[in-house]
Amino acid sequence: MRIVITGADGFIGRNLSVRLGELGHTDIARITLDSSDEDLKAALKGADFVSHLAGINRPKDVSEFATGNAGLTETVCSLLAEYGNKAPVVLSSSTQAALDNPYGQSKLANMMFARELQRRFEAAGSTKKAYYVHPGVSATGLFARTDTPLDLVMKPAV
Repeated sequence: MRIVITGADGFIGRNLSVRLGELGHTDIARITLDSSDEDLKAALKGADFVSHLAGINRPKDVSEFATGNAGLTETVCSLLAEYGNKAPVVLSSSTQAALDNPYGQSKLANMMFARELQRRFEAAGSTKKAYYVHPGVSATGLFARTDTPLDLVMKPAV
């Protein structure tokens, strides 16, 4: 199984990579700030699962929120659709998505792109799901000690 992690050099991405390795996963495509567009395209083309964690939270310029958060999420979703790749996608969000500031708006846009990807999956007749994780769920530790499939505890981005 090929797992793609965007934001693989961030705190969550690094720890997810380590944990997946501990669980025996060896085909992990780690997309970082140093990865090229071609690296991203190649990773997504062959992905079986995507954990999209990349994002900007301390930009030098406020416009980086749009390009680094919403823009990258749109790119990930569009490339998967372009390749006909129906790999499940999990997106993370932030409590900031509820706030009316540039960061919050970019995180809200991420959630909207997840909903659009789910709509595309359904339109194509796919049973794949695009999930986004609100920090209210992730902060609970709900998944710390379970093998429960996501479908049983989360709803897709619809």
